[in-house]
Amino acid sequence: AIPDSYNIVESACTKCGKCVEVCPTGAIDLNAEEKVFEKEFGAVVIATGFKEKDREVLKSLGYEYSEVVTFLEFERFRAKNFFGKRPKEIAFVLCKADEVGYCSRLCCLAAVKSAAILSKQFPEMKIRVFAPNLKTTGRAFEEFKRRAEVAGVEFVKACVDRIENGEDGKLRILSQNGEFSADMAVISEFLIPS
Repeated sequence: AIPDSYNIVESACTKCGKCVEVCPTGAIDLNAEEKVFEKEFGAVVIATGFKEKDREVLKSLGYEYSEVVTFLEFERFRAKNFFGKRPKEIAFVLCKADEVGYCSRLCCLAAVKSAAILSKQFPEMKIRVFAPNLKTTGRAFEEFKRRAEVAGVEFVKACVDRIENGEDGKLRILSQNGEFSADMAVISEFLIPS
């Protein structure tokens, strides 16, 4: 997330403490307990969060490859400057709403915003956004899309059928509009309200 934030995935955490040792900001408390605060405010925003869909569905999109990440994982890569291994080509793969039966309208904005920011930070990076239909969500979306297009981001109006490892070490992005390559693919997670 931006700014950096930490989240313990209970199903994957062994509570070994290694993350606590290497955390540069001391932000991880493996024994933290839920706290309730009572305060008065003029307005309240109810953000229910989201639950993750079974990631097995993402395997057809190459999620088993280390170069294929979800948006949440991508934000961590970007915050850490790709751990020193900046990709030359990135593909943002959107919209599996038909498989989930729900569109959050957030994935498109997140991908276009990330593409716009990356294209400004790294003008030499080749960035593609794959989506059959971008769902706009206000003026901010249109401004990010315009900035991304001006900076050379390619918008491919197509569903991605699958992602494979290529023989040259790059990912092969197979879509309705042909075959493309990338060093990293960022796939949209299923953001279903909890």
